[in-house]
Amino acid sequence: MPRKAERIVLVKGGYRRVREALERYREQLYHYNSVVAPLGYYLKPVHYSYYTTADGERRRYVYLGRYWYRLEKRGGRTRLRYIGREKPRELEGLPDPPPNPLEGLRFARIGESDDIILDYDAYERFKWLFEGLEALVFEVVPRRAQAKPRL
Repeated sequence: MPRKAERIVLVKGGYRRVREALERYREQLYHYNSVVAPLGYYLKPVHYSYYTTADGERRRYVYLGRYWYRLEKRGGRTRLRYIGREKPRELEGLPDPPPNPLEGLRFARIGESDDIILDYDAYERFKWLFEGLEALVFEVVPRRAQAKPRL
């Protein structure tokens, strides 16, 4: 059975655009966090995940959205403990945080360059962000899984 091709997009200079939009959003978020931090909570707009490929290349994936943390004090240090993507029930009476215009955007940055790779659906959803930048669409066919030896 043939494998289905997946479309990905390389956006040249896309990371710079993401950083600019995120910086504008962070200004709004800092104000919101000044309200919720005294209650023991913190809202982060970005989550980073690291992955090492089979050939040893290290990739950093960036997820943009709302990530709630509880502030905990241990041994004189304040630590953040992840509690989820939904607003905690203890904060129900407070206004909702400002909407993140980049919520749901997921991409991989290519090395230290400003070029990024994202799936085609994400590119279509956030096309407004990358307007005027060069975007290359690629069809990628996944490699066939190797058969496991039978014992």
